[in-house]
Amino acid sequence: MKTFIKAIPFLLFLVGCVAQGEFIRTDPTIYTPKPKSYDMPLLLGKSEKAFKEIGRVTVTKQATTTDEQISESELIPLLKTKGQEIGADALVDLKFETFTKAAVFSARVKHALKASATAIVYVDSLTHR
Repeated sequence: MKTFIKAIPFLLFLVGCVAQGEFIRTDPTIYTPKPKSYDMPLLLGKSEKAFKEIGRVTVTKQATTTDEQISESELIPLLKTKGQEIGADALVDLKFETFTKAAVFSARVKHALKASATAIVYVDSLTHR
């Protein structure tokens, strides 16, 4: 039991290190995942090509210490990977949100960052699937 109690702070540290991602589907169609080599386009606004929205991808990462800051560049690869997994052709309407969370067993707060984007498939690629 003492060993387990000593391991609790370490386990809580690991939980804080992990980025969390989710996909909220708005289209019932299941698309074939893209290969890891696919260079997922990421646009701040909308695409000029005709597209269909398939859902919203969100990734959140919390700092591991109260002094650490998470940068936007840390979340972009995670968003792109999630986009590949769900079969998106691109991610558009990229948004970032900074917030703080209370640190475990401390009065201090930790920095956290959330990135979200709309996952799309291009209409012209739908006819070739």
